Amino acid sequence: MPRSFCKNYTGPIKWDNVQSELAEIRGIYIISISHKKYLISYPRKKSNIIYIGRSENIGKRLWEHYYYKKNWGLYNYIDYYPLNVHVMELQHGNSNVKKHENKTILSFENEYGCAPICNLQTANPDL
Repeated sequence: MPRSFCKNYTGPIKWDNVQSELAEIRGIYIISISHKKYLISYPRKKSNIIYIGRSENIGKRLWEHYYYKKNWGLYNYIDYYPLNVHVMELQHGNSNVKKHENKTILSFENEYGCAPICNLQTANPDL
């Protein structure tokens, strides 16, 4: 994962361990392909990051991504590539989880030219 996106994040956590290691963790998560040979060509440069998200329970949310298959692009990456997750835990007193997620997606868009390939939303610059 690019250094610019991992300063305040813990990880990597292998995909197979996320449900147990991240249960009850609240915050922002970044999903990336664990091998550098699988880089995605974004408009400005390549990255192995495929998704940026937020949750009140990251372990449960990541399980839902796989089992409910609402985001087919992400589901296919989960099924076919070895993935890692990096996490920025936010305390329960911090009510700005959505704002932190938006800021992270906006930073990615500014550096790479668009949102991560599996995100179904772009950042809101006014948030």
